[in-house]
Amino acid sequence: MHIDKIRLLLLCVAWSTAIIDITVGQSALFIANLGVLSLLLFIVLTFGRLKKESLTIITILVIVAFFMLEHLPSFEDYLSAGRFTLVFSALLPTMKLFSSTSLNVRSVKKSQDLLRNIPTNISTSGFQIASHFFGSVINTVTFSILSAALPENSENITVRLLLKPVCVE
Repeated sequence: MHIDKIRLLLLCVAWSTAIIDITVGQSALFIANLGVLSLLLFIVLTFGRLKKESLTIITILVIVAFFMLEHLPSFEDYLSAGRFTLVFSALLPTMKLFSSTSLNVRSVKKSQDLLRNIPTNISTSGFQIASHFFGSVINTVTFSILSAALPENSENITVRLLLKPVCVE
């Protein structure tokens, strides 16, 4: 439980610094580096929660990347790469906030109820068009946007059909 609070704090720091980095840019290099280190610590603390299969895949990817590099990157190279990916760390809490908020909004629940009453063969095409549209903008957010619209008790086959445009099978 204590580690979860630390992870939350680290993710909030990474999220805040990502937003600052997006709005201010290169002039806030120290803040962006702080966000990168915060995100790195968050990832390290998250390793304990991963399944063995996920850890195995990550290990294989790190080993393959190591052999593909001509030389080991410097610490500044790591920070630079981290600043580039820091923007995506802002998506994690934003998607969670979006999803959690949508579950408590009455109009969203009403929309979910209306969607539940539409036959699957009719609603599938609309959801797939929405998946293509949102996926063309940014693929990562598509899952949270569409999952907020789907009723909680949707069948797995329905969810798979609706999210097919953004999934890689």
